[in-house]
Amino acid sequence: MKHKLYYEQHINASIDEVWNFFSDAKNLKELTPKEMNMKVISDLKVTELFEGMKIAYFVSPLFHIPVFWETEIIKLEDKHQFIDIQKKGPFRLWKHTHTFIEIDNGVKMIDEVEYELPFGRFGDLFHQPLVLNNLEDLFDYRKKICNEIFR
Repeated sequence: MKHKLYYEQHINASIDEVWNFFSDAKNLKELTPKEMNMKVISDLKVTELFEGMKIAYFVSPLFHIPVFWETEIIKLEDKHQFIDIQKKGPFRLWKHTHTFIEIDNGVKMIDEVEYELPFGRFGDLFHQPLVLNNLEDLFDYRKKICNEIFR
């Protein structure tokens, strides 16, 4: 079964500041809770996102078990939006759309995630207690970090 998440956040900064931060792959680790123990293993000689860019990393979302994950940027519209999908990793489907809209007093940032768990109905038994709660914690952490970075 496909699941969807939607998060919206106001960031008190210019579109240039927000875009420059989020379109730099080296900042991915900063947006991930430390207890998830993210380790980017791609050689990021170029850190500015581009269509076709792949980023490989290990992350430990549950029980401190490292999981390999590779994402690819499939769409990029400068200072407006980028979309990444999972190429390899724990989900059957993962598509994350990051949208940035300039507003009078900053930027409205929207995260939309469409995902599907592996193992069909059996996998969905673990959606609420493990996966959804973990994803909600991740986006709550990102909101907190963004509020600290863009004061």
